[in-house]
Amino acid sequence: MKVFKKILFITLIAVFVLTLAACGNNKKPDTPITPGERTGTDLTPDSIAQLRSLIDYSSRQSYYEKGGITFSGNTYAGQNCDAQITKLQARITQKQSDVNNWKTISSAVKIFAKSTPEGLLTAMAKAALSYDEMSRVVEYLYGSAENPDLDSYLKENEDGTWSNTFTGKTTTWRNVLRDDGKIFNEGWSLFDDWDMYDRLKDYAKSNQLKKAKDGTDNNKAARENAEDNASWQYRSILKKVYTQVQLDGDAAARLATYMLEYAIKIVEEQPNSGKVENALNQSGNGFATYCKKVPVRENGDDPFTGLGDYETLSYLLAFNSYYHKSEGLKNCVKLYGYYYDYNKTYYFEALADEDTYAKQLKYERQDTYSSEEWLEYVAIQRNNYVKAYRYTEDIYRSFYTIHFNFQQEIESFDDSVYEVENVIRDLNALAYTSTAIKKANTTYTKEMRLAIQKTTALNGLAGQLAMSDWTWCYGGNRDAMLAYNEANTLYENGKASDDTEAEYHGKFQYEKEQLKMTQYLLQHMTEMEKAGALYYNVYAYSASMVKSMQTDIKNIVYIRDGVEKGEKYTSISKEVLDRNSDSESNEYAKGKITVLYYQTYDSWERTGVTGLANNATGQNWPKIQEEIAFALNYNYDGMQLKPGEGEWEKKCERLEDLVVMRKWSCCEQLVHEADPTQCKPGARHGVYNTDGTAAKKDYDTSHAISLFAKNYENVILHIAGNAKFSFQKPESGFQTNDQQNKSWTAGYYGTFSELYKSTMTVGVQMKWAETKALTLSTGDSFVQTIKGDDKGWWEGKTGTPGAKDGTDNDTKFPYDAAADIRTEDYGSKVNYAYTYTFKNWYLDKECKYEFDENDDIEVNLNIYAGYNVSKSAQ
Repeated sequence: MKVFKKILFITLIAVFVLTLAACGNNKKPDTPITPGERTGTDLTPDSIAQLRSLIDYSSRQSYYEKGGITFSGNTYAGQNCDAQITKLQARITQKQSDVNNWKTISSAVKIFAKSTPEGLLTAMAKAALSYDEMSRVVEYLYGSAENPDLDSYLKENEDGTWSNTFTGKTTTWRNVLRDDGKIFNEGWSLFDDWDMYDRLKDYAKSNQLKKAKDGTDNNKAARENAEDNASWQYRSILKKVYTQVQLDGDAAARLATYMLEYAIKIVEEQPNSGKVENALNQSGNGFATYCKKVPVRENGDDPFTGLGDYETLSYLLAFNSYYHKSEGLKNCVKLYGYYYDYNKTYYFEALADEDTYAKQLKYERQDTYSSEEWLEYVAIQRNNYVKAYRYTEDIYRSFYTIHFNFQQEIESFDDSVYEVENVIRDLNALAYTSTAIKKANTTYTKEMRLAIQKTTALNGLAGQLAMSDWTWCYGGNRDAMLAYNEANTLYENGKASDDTEAEYHGKFQYEKEQLKMTQYLLQHMTEMEKAGALYYNVYAYSASMVKSMQTDIKNIVYIRDGVEKGEKYTSISKEVLDRNSDSESNEYAKGKITVLYYQTYDSWERTGVTGLANNATGQNWPKIQEEIAFALNYNYDGMQLKPGEGEWEKKCERLEDLVVMRKWSCCEQLVHEADPTQCKPGARHGVYNTDGTAAKKDYDTSHAISLFAKNYENVILHIAGNAKFSFQKPESGFQTNDQQNKSWTAGYYGTFSELYKSTMTVGVQMKWAETKALTLSTGDSFVQTIKGDDKGWWEGKTGTPGAKDGTDNDTKFPYDAAADIRTEDYGSKVNYAYTYTFKNWYLDKECKYEFDENDDIEVNLNIYAGYNVSKSAQ
């Protein structure tokens, strides 16, 4: 429900508008029911006191066009303001010094440093802030006489590492105290607070805190601590805004509007700049150039030469366009008022109590919980839902309508600011498949508008809210929550042990509890609500994929134009980094992002979003519920086990087969001698597929859940926070005649059975064919997930294929095959030995761009095994 986005970059004091988020208000509903007070069957969505009192600040002229405040000379609203002018000038002068000394590169700070006290107070007067309101705003802009040395708390060094107070693994925001015993950032100005917030976020994402390439994660504690510290810093900013500045929603919204107007004026007044309305369509206009230009410290550039901030430019252009449309002032005040009020409620209801918030952050990190911890965590989440998030459908629809109107402006200007069409052409030129990359003919805004739309047949927003409400109800059932936690604990402990049966035991119990929750939701939601929720999530998936592609394009532009180095946006092959060439690293990063863009586009296009959305009302929900009930009530204890079979493994497999039923394909594991495509079920022709590579299971579409899973697989994975890895065969092989005596990295062009020779039995090889696509949960280790699926094929053995005494390779890599002797004819026949040594997993078929443990995983991926291929005459 929160869509956090940094927009402070240009509003100067739009910390009052800190997020692009859903709407909110200050109403406190009745205390919600917590686990143990009533059973889940007693709860309904009617038990939730929905938040209803959000104010539409465009509904009354006094909200958006309040007057009566004047500023002239040293008089504001009829009172002397010398003290405020002095404080503003002192902070402006200090920030000019910070910029000149390269202590900050923030666009917000640069624009503020070019402002004047008179200009700022004029904007406040236009916003009709009272004298007291103006004074409180100035106090936060000023902070105190102290000018804190942020570098002493957290500093990025020239080599990309970070140092000082916050880099310790146990140092938390709450216990960093000054000599006077106060929290470190008490009395800081807005700009210092936001700068520290940015630093903490960047540090949490830095290479210094990433996992090692072999999957080990010695930095986990420090990374999670940095993420928590960033959360605490964000909370601190909200606290100062809502408990010190204390503006009403309409005043804050007017202030953000007129401060943005003033910020645009400041940029227009910079040397070689121009009018904002001509930024993108008038030759010689420098507004856009100034915003995009990156000052270069090594060349002695003036730090004020440019902002180096494309996002700021796009936002300024969008605001200017939106503000000058018909009723633009009304709409701006309405929009920023929604943002402000939402965050106000969010702070007071979810963040204000430090001890509760500390528990929430702690619980978010845990994998297992005591019964008391789990019930408390559930209660915190349920309380936050009803107190801070659960507004009426009408309020959400009103907010989203105006939010997406403005978001559409931003996306429209993004096309020009980031030169999207040119980037798409570059992507086509860099494509590593025969299929050209096309520009997605849609936008994030378009897809989200579809997600929340209301039609005669369905209502996406209402369906999603209903699903959230019934989930809240289920969480109020103490017995259900305790059973869920017990199963989760059993599963997590089993995964952490070396006991495979213990892991399957936990997995079986955990999957049953998840199935019970699904059954509950389907039983309680109406048919229209189910269809609406499905419709919403189909388009939410699509919006997420489109946004991911938009981000890829932006990242390529940042690298191309020297705004950032490529390593900020994706991991870079160690071989490339070792060459110590920034240009080579940047080219590698752009190529890798291009491949990721293509994979996202390809997966998104194959999903067939429009067709899935249109079929949301066509699901067989009653049969799905029958199949879930059958799976839950099945007599698993009555299963007959063969000697050597694990009880819980077979129960787990049976449960999963009953929920998502599948069937073996390809002639009952036989292969047609001439044409495998001619195989038909039950046919008894052909030869046995002894290595199992042709044997796989397909969804049994006569089963309702299986049909649903087949059609909506990508959407379901996205909802669950999962991504699927498909292991593919590279297309680039090796040429024998003209590459006789060379070794090089290449994808092996052959069958899986040739590539993955090992000591595995035929049965395990068939299992490999069934598990060559894995799912990875958000936050899980790729290496551990894949090794946990089947250690045999992943770790592999060295030695002679088929030998019983192969030694453990103990790596994450597939089998390194022994030499393959081939006879080739060059006029006379010569025997050559080809040796395939696994090199790495790759994201492209030509095996140029490595998949790395630290790559951000947001979409389904195809990965390819790359081998060093050496050839020698025998």
